[in-house]
Amino acid sequence: MNKDEMLNKVNELVGEGKIEGAKDFIAEHKDGLGEYAEKAKALTENFDTNSIIDKVKNLFGK
Repeated sequence: MNKDEMLNKVNELVGEGKIEGAKDFIAEHKDGLGEYAEKAKALTENFDTNSIIDKVKNLFGK
């Protein structure tokens, strides 16, 4: 897996709401990610569950 594929995997996990899985993946592949490790970490840190919950509530009019 190259760096771009690893970063895409992190992005995919975050998109699925699997933040802990993404963090574990980053930890396991830190050396392979190289300079992308910080970018990958930022994806997990900027994840805002409250924002998603609000969007879902608005979608259903609650």
